[in-house]
Order: sequence, then structure tokens, then C-alpha cells
Amino acid sequence: MTRFPSDAAERGRQLLTMLGEEPSSNRLIDIAKIPSSVLGYETLVAACKIVAERGEDDTTRASALQVATTVVGASNDPLHEREAVDLLRWLISVGVACSRGDVLYASFMGNLAMQIDSLGYESAAVHIYNEAYMLDPTNPNYRRMLATSLEQIGRNEEATAVLLGRPPDIDGIQPEEIPALLTASDGTDRWWERVEIQKSRPCSTRLSWLIPQGRGNDG
Repeated sequence: MTRFPSDAAERGRQLLTMLGEEPSSNRLIDIAKIPSSVLGYETLVAACKIVAERGEDDTTRASALQVATTVVGASNDPLHEREAVDLLRWLISVGVACSRGDVLYASFMGNLAMQIDSLGYESAAVHIYNEAYMLDPTNPNYRRMLATSLEQIGRNEEATAVLLGRPPDIDGIQPEEIPALLTASDGTDRWWERVEIQKSRPCSTRLSWLIPQGRGNDG
């Protein structure tokens, strides 16, 4: 059994070294379960980058990007929330988010809606929660989150409809304008855009504004 020193920084360095020697998605998932308060946010992100950049195949690299959305999105720092939004929208724009079926795509959408909601784009979040709900209508979490988001903007009748299993009327809800890149002025390294992974057409969505013009895959 490998023993790690008590010092968090040294423990993190050892974990990253081990991960660099064997950049597997299973090992990354185990590391990502360690709270950032124990290992450090930067170390967890670095672990995701290692596997995304060095993974032996597309499946491994895509899995690392998925883990990254969870790691970055779990932070309450607004800078990290903006980074999570840009990462999630990029994964949608290059077809990765929907490459493994509707259930996982719904998970991406639900995560994106939470980040957008937390940043104050409440009406836009309603539409994205609805996308997640439509993709995976049997998941009660999406129904609950959609209803909550509708109540948050004062649309109680629509919220009740959702809780009763009926589709809400949200066409009249105007989403806020979201910048093409929320991290454009933050100096954020959008390292995920350099990951060598098979890209395809943008994932299907009824929200034309979700993928900014020019952010889809050109290849």
C-alpha cells in the first residue's frame, strides 16, 4: 500500500506523479473523490489536465474532461464557475457532451444550468434546466431543479405544471444575454481547447444562443 506524507502539497505532487505515469480515468476518478479542502483545487484540476492530455484514447480523454466539469463546477468561486460554464459550452460545441447518449448529455446540461444560475443568469438557467429535463424526463432531479428555477423567477404556475409532470410554457421567458466567453477577461487558460480529442458537430439543442457563433467545431 502506498503511503503519502501528511503535507498536502507533497501528497498532491506524489499523486500527480503517479497519475502521469499511468494516466487512467479510473485513477483520476478516485483522486477526484478527494475533497478540494484536503488536496487543493489546483491539484485536482491538474490531475484532470494530465489525463485529458495524456490519456491513451478518446474515451479516456473524454472521461477526464467530464471529471473536470465536476471538479471545476464544485467550486463556489465565481471565477471557477465562469470557467466551468466555458468548459461545458465548449464540450457541447464540439459534440463531446452528447457523444455517450441523452442521459449523460442531460447531466452536462444540468451542471451547466446550475453554474449559469449561480452566476445570476436565472432566466437562461430555466431554459437549460428544461433541456436537461427533456433529455432525461424520468430523472426527478431535473424536474425538481426546473420547478425551483421557475419559482425563482416568479413563474409559479409553470413550476406547478412541471411538478405535476406537464411540460411548462416557457417560450415567453427571455433568457439573459450570456457572453461568448465568460472567462475572456480573466486570463483563464482554456486548456481543454488544446486537448486532442475527436470532435464532431455541435450537440443538438433548441437553444440557439447556447453555443456562441464561431465556437462550434470547424473540423
